[in-house]
Amino acid sequence: MNYMKYILYSLTLLVSTFSQAQTLDEFILEASENNPSLLSKYALFEASLQRVAQANSLPDPILSFGYFISPVETKLGPQKAKLSLSQMFPWFGVLSLKEDIATQEAQAKYHQFLDAQLALTYKVKSAWYPIRETQDVILIQMEYLELLETLKELSTISFKNGKSEMVDVVRVNILISETKTQIELLKSLIIPLKSSLANLLGRSSGEDIVVSETQYSVTDELELRYSKTEVLSHPSLMVYEYMYASSTSKIDLAQKLTKPSIGIGVDYVFVNEITELSIPDNGRDVFMPMLSMNVPIFRKSYRAAQQESVFLSNSIELASDSKKNELLSSYDMAHYKLLKSKDLLSLYSEQIDSSNRAFTLLLASYSNDYSGFEEVLRMKQDLLRFEIAQKQASTEFFIALAQLDYLTSKSISK
Repeated sequence: MNYMKYILYSLTLLVSTFSQAQTLDEFILEASENNPSLLSKYALFEASLQRVAQANSLPDPILSFGYFISPVETKLGPQKAKLSLSQMFPWFGVLSLKEDIATQEAQAKYHQFLDAQLALTYKVKSAWYPIRETQDVILIQMEYLELLETLKELSTISFKNGKSEMVDVVRVNILISETKTQIELLKSLIIPLKSSLANLLGRSSGEDIVVSETQYSVTDELELRYSKTEVLSHPSLMVYEYMYASSTSKIDLAQKLTKPSIGIGVDYVFVNEITELSIPDNGRDVFMPMLSMNVPIFRKSYRAAQQESVFLSNSIELASDSKKNELLSSYDMAHYKLLKSKDLLSLYSEQIDSSNRAFTLLLASYSNDYSGFEEVLRMKQDLLRFEIAQKQASTEFFIALAQLDYLTSKSISK
C-alpha cells in the first residue's frame, strides 16, 4: 500500500513537471509582472518623471481686465477699460536647477524600483528552493518508508522462524509510524511555503502552485562570478547618491531664490473720444510696456531652506555609509554560507556513497542469516540523515547564491 502511495506521489510530480509546472525563471518573470509592491514602486517612478516637465515650466502669464465705472479723464479722452498681460521670469538658472532636482529625484525613484526588483527576485528564490527541498525530502522519506516495510516483512519472517526477537518487529513499527508522521508534516509544510510564493507572485494564497523538477548543479564557477566591489554599485546605494545630488542642488536653488524675479508685460487702455473738442489723437488708445521685479526682501525662509538642505545632505551621506557597510557585511556572510554549504555538499556526497555501500553489505548479511538487524536500521537512519542534510545544504547554497545575486545586482532587468 505504501509502495503504491510512493508511486502515485512520484507520478503526480512527474505529470506536473510536463504540464502546468513552472520553472524558477518563469516564477521570477511572473512576480516581476504581477507583484503589487514592485508595480507600486514603478508607478512612483513614473509619477516622478512627470515632475520633471512641471519643474521646467514658467509660471502662467497673468491676464487681467478692468473697467472704469467712473471714467478717468485724460487730455485724449476718458479711459473706459484696461487690458493687462504680464509674465514673470525667475532668476537665471532657477528653472534648470528645479529640473535637475526633479530629474535626480526621479533617478532615485528608479533605483528604488531596481532595488525592489532585485529584492523580489531574491525573495522568490528564497521561497522556491524550500518548496523543492520539501518535495525532495518527501520522496526520500517515502523511499525510506518502503524500505522499512520490507524490513518489517523480513523481521516478521525471522521472528516466526525463531531466528530473531519480537523487539526487531516492534522497533521497525516505531520507525514506520514516525516516518509516516514526518511525511504528513512535510506535506502540510508545503501549503504555507506555496502560500508565501503565491503572495510574491501576486496570486491568491489558495491558488495551486506546481514547482518543476528542474535540477541545478553546484559548480566552482558559480562562486567565481562575484566580486565584492560590485556591491558598491548596488541600486540602494545609487538611491542615496541621487538623493545627495538632489539635496546639493536644493542648496544652490535656495541661494538663487534670494535673487529677484523679473516680470514683463503690457497694458492696453481703451480711451473714448472727447466729443466737445477737436484735438490731435482724440480718443487714441494707450499702449504701455511694463517691467516689474519681485524682490525677496524677507530672506529668513530662504536661509532656513538652505540650512535644511545642508543638514539633509549630511544625513543622506551618513545613511549611505551605513547602507554600504550593511551590504558589505551581508556579502561576507553570504559568501561564507556559500562556501560552507558547498563544503557540506561535498562531505554529504562522500558520506552517502560510503553509507550506501555499508548499508548494502549489512542488508545482504541480514538477508542471509537475519543477524545485525539493529545495525541495518542504524545505517539506514544515518543514510537518511545524510540525504536530508544534503538537500538542506543544497537549499542553503542556492539561497546564498541568490543573496549574492541581489547584493551584486546580477540578472537585473533595466
